[in-house]
Amino acid sequence: MEGKSKLGISVSFFAFLAYISGLASMFVPAIFMLYAMHFEENEELRFNILQAFSIVILFTIASGLLSILDNIFGVINMLIIDHIQSLLDSLFDLSRDNFLLTFQLELPLNLDIILRRLLNIIEAALLLYAGIFGALKNKTVKLPIVSKWVEKAV
Repeated sequence: MEGKSKLGISVSFFAFLAYISGLASMFVPAIFMLYAMHFEENEELRFNILQAFSIVILFTIASGLLSILDNIFGVINMLIIDHIQSLLDSLFDLSRDNFLLTFQLELPLNLDIILRRLLNIIEAALLLYAGIFGALKNKTVKLPIVSKWVEKAV
């Protein structure tokens, strides 16, 4: 991965920037990806930028799936459990202060928070690894799942 990009910076540094920018947001790698796919001819640079963007997207999707699971549990709690509480209150003439149905559906042991933090750590580790040990050393790091997606796209 040698040479200069059309922007005048080295190809390896540009790829490094794509990986590192993924630590902050999805927006900058998306801009880099759009630029590289339309204007850059260096296949390794395009591969690395698309791989950085793919890592960010993959972990955004995984985190989104955890959020959907949380939302499903929240809806079940709101619709079913709160409805049962209201029904019990009306049947037995209980006020909410005297008797509360405290059962709530949720992932045990705050597993959703733990999984989300683990996903963040793994995402950061992959981006740093590919950026530092790959791009900055003029190498292309192939990550098992992501690289297959990228090879199909490039």
